[in-house]
Amino acid sequence: MRYEICYLVGESKEMELEEIKKRVAEALVFEKAELLDPEISEKRKLAYRIGREIRGTFVARRFNVSREDIEASQKTIANIGKKLNLDQDILRFLVIKADNLPPLKEREAVREPQKEFARTKYQRTRREIPSAKPAEKRPEPEKQEKTVSTGEEIDKKIEEILNI
Repeated sequence: MRYEICYLVGESKEMELEEIKKRVAEALVFEKAELLDPEISEKRKLAYRIGREIRGTFVARRFNVSREDIEASQKTIANIGKKLNLDQDILRFLVIKADNLPPLKEREAVREPQKEFARTKYQRTRREIPSAKPAEKRPEPEKQEKTVSTGEEIDKKIEEILNI
């Protein structure tokens, strides 16, 4: 059966990354797993802090377990998990069945969006409506003069409104 292992190594252990990859490969070979190529590594910022790490390297690798019995292959995967749990340099790991997964490949570079067609809310275009009449000018509202009211005038208006 074909499996894929993906594990995370913190940025502080980046200098020891090749040694950690070698230890993981030895753990897989010890359990009689056949390593497959390619091995993918990618540095990324983590979604949340793990321990004191905010960045890390994700490593993905596929391998075959040549056990015919399903229970025996499950025990092999469990043994691999136990060994990786004891390794303090590996922050997280995941082993999944890869029989129906697409082939492993490097992540493509993210393309920048084309800016020539992008519009902001201030760059809207006007549509011409051929059948519409030109807009007539609206009469300007009459400006009311502001008057300063005294306290007595205000009291009278309040009494009028409240019918007191």
